[in-house]
Order: sequence, then structure tokens, then C-alpha cells
Amino acid sequence: EDTRSGDEVVVALRLDGLVRLWIRPQCPPYLTTEEEQQQEDENLIQYSTVEFKVKESTGTSIAIRPPSHSALPPSSSNSSKKQRIQNLTVAIANLNGSISFYDSGIPVHNHHIPESQDERQQVECEPKLINSIGSGGVIITSIVYHPSQHDTIAVGRKDGTIDVYAPSNYESPGGATAAVKRLHHFTNHFKPIRSLTFSSSSSSNGGNGSNDGALLITGSDDGHIFIYDIFSRSTSTTMVSSIPNAHTSWILSTCSIPNSSRFVTCGADGKIKVWDTSLVNAGAVHTFDTVGGKNMVWGVSASYDSRKMISCDDNGMIQVYSCEE
Repeated sequence: EDTRSGDEVVVALRLDGLVRLWIRPQCPPYLTTEEEQQQEDENLIQYSTVEFKVKESTGTSIAIRPPSHSALPPSSSNSSKKQRIQNLTVAIANLNGSISFYDSGIPVHNHHIPESQDERQQVECEPKLINSIGSGGVIITSIVYHPSQHDTIAVGRKDGTIDVYAPSNYESPGGATAAVKRLHHFTNHFKPIRSLTFSSSSSSNGGNGSNDGALLITGSDDGHIFIYDIFSRSTSTTMVSSIPNAHTSWILSTCSIPNSSRFVTCGADGKIKVWDTSLVNAGAVHTFDTVGGKNMVWGVSASYDSRKMISCDDNGMIQVYSCEE
């Protein structure tokens, strides 16, 4: 319902490295007549598709750069300010352990609705590589962007290690000479990291709804959850909490519940669990089973209004849960 949010974008990565982006215009919030509704349905037909291939990609890990970030990921080479427009950017994991940033050529917050079918099918975009970071490491198995901090990105790797990268100059993000540096390297997990998420509202601010993202929550095939304060100024460890054996098998997905200090995990043990970052020692706030209790739960997500969450399992079942007590 937010008319400022721009068009709907779907990004997919295939195992052979083919990246596809689909765009369709956002539906206006108010339609007064049946004719307007019919016209809008026609406009909502997919009107542009962009695709390109990244041969060195793992084919499994990709992330969309949040449009709220003000500029493109910093390039290692000099580039003019004019070139640093706000285009949709994706981060893709490569086989050599690096991350590649690609500019799709598609402007974010694009409100243009094409008037013809030909215009819907065509879009003048030239995807191009902007930058690559973190080469020479273990294969990346998960990627997540920070929700608000400019171009801060966390990656989980097959060996259980986690790297957090950010621009080296926070005072001038996205500048022509800005570079990326590794802020943290965590080694607490010992099996692949399949999912990472940033907190919506940390326990330090009492869950007041600010999207601070101060905490990084990690889930692994070892069944453990670790929570890190990535912006801690402490010279010692930045791990603030841990939940050993949170699941009895692989943790496959994690997500934060917006405007709260809670987050959700799901796993191969068929469980969906809700946790609170300020009450992790008390155990899960809620635990849900899939139908039959034997299906691996591959994905979980929470609605933006924090009222519902949804899960999907390997039996093809989608389940919706209420987050309201």
C-alpha cells in the first residue's frame, strides 16, 4: 500500500549461474471503477525481464541489495559520481569464495507503467560487474544484507565461518574512492551456515521498533544458533548469546519478526521455533510442528506488519501462523 515503494522485483539464480530479474509495476492503492481495475490487471503483466549469466557462481546464493541503501556497492576502482546512480544491485556467491556485485541497470523506485505490450517486454538494461570481494575463501552458502547500514553484508560459508563486510569509510558511503573491508570473521560454528538474518529491533533498545539490525543471528547444520553484535566496539568477542542445540538437525532458514526483538528459525527436524533475543536463555517462546512432524522445513518468513509468519516444507505444505498473543 506504500505508493513510494516502487515496482515489484523478483530475482532468481539457477544452478548454472543464470540470473533472471522480473519486474512489474506496483498496483495503485485506489481503483474506483471496474474499467480501471481491468486496465490495471493488464498493466500488471510482466513487462520486463533481464537475464545474465555468472559462470563462476555457485548457483545457490544470491541477495538483493536493499533499495534503501543510497548508492551502489563501493568499487575498488575510481568511478565518477555520475555513474553511481541507484540501480537494482544483486550480490552473488562465487565458487572461489568471493562475492560479485552486479548492477542490473534497472533503476529502483521506478514508477513508470508501460503503455504497450512491446514496451512491457523490452527494457534497456546492460547488467555489469561492479565489484568482487572476499576471494580465496571457502564456498559461500548464505548471504544477507544489513537492512539499513550502507552496504554492510554478511556471508556464511560451507566450513561454518562467517564474514561481515562493510565500506571502510562510513562517513562517506558510496564515494568514488570508498573500499570494502572485512569487519568480522566468526568461527564458532563447525558446519555449513545455511541462513543468516539481522535483528529488527535489538534487546538493547527494548524492541521499540527501530530497524537497527545491530545483531547478526546465525543458524547452521550443527543445530546451534549464535548471536553477534556486529557494531560492538569491544576488542574482545562480539558474540552476545548462543543457543546450543536449538534444533536437533540442520537449521535451514532464519528470519526476524519486524518491529520486535523476536526471530524465527526452522530446520530439518520439522520444527519452527520463535525466539526472543533478550530471553534466549529461557528457550524458545513458541515451537510449532509441521503436519505429521516429520517434514524438513526449508523456509520461514514473517509479514511486514509482524502479525503473521509462514513456513514451507519438503512435502509441499505451506503453513501460516499468527504472531499475535
